[in-house]
Amino acid sequence: MKHYDQVQRLCLQQIESALEANNIEYQTVDRFGYTEEKIDWADVIITSGGDGTFLMAASKVTKRDKPVIGVNSDPTKSVGHLCLPSKYSNNFDQVIDLLRRGEYQWQYKQRIRVTLVGDAADEEPKQLNDIRCDLRGFLDQDLEHQHTSNSSLGSMSAQKSISHHHNRQPSPSVQDRRTMRSSTDAGTSSLNQTAPFSTRQAFRTVDGKVFYKIRQLKERALNEVFVGETLSARVSYYELSVDNNRMTKMKSSGLTVCTGTGSTSWYYNINKLTEQQIQSIVSIINKVTSSTVKVDEKDPELINNITKQFNQTLTFASTEPIMAYSIRDPVDYASALSHSHRGQAKRIEVKSRMQNACLVLDGCQFYPFNDGSYALMEMYDEDALKTVAIE
Repeated sequence: MKHYDQVQRLCLQQIESALEANNIEYQTVDRFGYTEEKIDWADVIITSGGDGTFLMAASKVTKRDKPVIGVNSDPTKSVGHLCLPSKYSNNFDQVIDLLRRGEYQWQYKQRIRVTLVGDAADEEPKQLNDIRCDLRGFLDQDLEHQHTSNSSLGSMSAQKSISHHHNRQPSPSVQDRRTMRSSTDAGTSSLNQTAPFSTRQAFRTVDGKVFYKIRQLKERALNEVFVGETLSARVSYYELSVDNNRMTKMKSSGLTVCTGTGSTSWYYNINKLTEQQIQSIVSIINKVTSSTVKVDEKDPELINNITKQFNQTLTFASTEPIMAYSIRDPVDYASALSHSHRGQAKRIEVKSRMQNACLVLDGCQFYPFNDGSYALMEMYDEDALKTVAIE
């Protein structure tokens, strides 16, 4: 633990040194100090950690013109898909040189906007890292949380070193601009990041109910939104509407709704097929079809190629303004589905029929989501997250 802690600290120090050497003003803060005031002060957010740190930092950035740049502080332990290539992890001075020369592109990753309706609109978020899952509490329909987490989560930064240009235009020199950096340390943070109740007069659900308790969450989901029972051994019971179609009652292990960024993660791994499964399917096709041309299920190269091509269809670009939903382990007899167990959508509405459920954004923000509450998931271009693509 000491070794890995030292590795992350060294990465943090070399980022600071590179900023200082280039006369860039910055502030280093941990996640307790990562406040709206600091974010507003900065031009750019730089995260030093892994994908989890990047997601935590990005969730609080609500403006489309404020970039977030991720530095993977320890490439030996994680890939850091959302971060810069690992060769820059300990060479941030090279990143600054590339930015100065304009050798990069802006990329706008789409995110999910969530609106809570009904009793869920009263709930305040918690950090998953700060929640202690007590089985006795679950049996009593109660969830306890603690404020003593001691896990190091890497570091976050916000840097005022890149000007706000759209359409992939290069930025001017970063010299003499201001920067703010932050390191995410242990412990819990107060996440009162929800917006006040909506000024809309009322919200009418797909099934015709009218609510006046409405709250649009300030956080935006870059990867995915999960809805389900907090205790995974329980069946998740909810109603689902895709693109304003009628509500359908569902029983499953939960629901995930992802962006193109998140399609390579949870969504992909829920729905991917293995070579063994493809081989079995090909063998069955050969048996039930009358065609004289058979597919050789014993050809490993062919089976591997089919498997790869199918799995590649599950992912899509992070810039596409579309959501993909997946019903995990659906109980088919629970309802006659009018739509697939997975698919793409512009609008998703879900009603909770659960007793101790949660709605979780990017594996970070946790909202209680119990019986009678509704959640609306949508995607808007103004919610896209601005990032830098160097390669």
